[in-house]
Amino acid sequence: MTHDTTGGPTYSPSRALDTAVTRLRIGHTRLNSLLHKLGMTDDPHCPWCPTYLDTPEHLLQCPRHHSHRTTLLQSLYPLLRRPTLADLLGGSPDPGLAFKILKHTRTFLQKSGQLHRI
Repeated sequence: MTHDTTGGPTYSPSRALDTAVTRLRIGHTRLNSLLHKLGMTDDPHCPWCPTYLDTPEHLLQCPRHHSHRTTLLQSLYPLLRRPTLADLLGGSPDPGLAFKILKHTRTFLQKSGQLHRI
């Protein structure tokens, strides 16, 4: 957060994306699996795949996001062939590579329309 000339806070336009990545990293999302553990929802399953738990891992495998996932994997292929969730969230030991991968992950999260659920 920075401050504008009036002293009020201003927020990064990518704040929602940054927040989503942080929530995914620490495992504190608004996906049904966690909300169910906290007693905040009756069903821990994916809204579109009733036999799969609604987890960050499933978010990256859910058929609903197939086209966005395909685009993500194609964009990452020159950098990384089989990315893990940790890789997608900036877990590479190479900071330059981690930054590039994270940029593609943010695009996936934004285009898939799932930021409100994370």
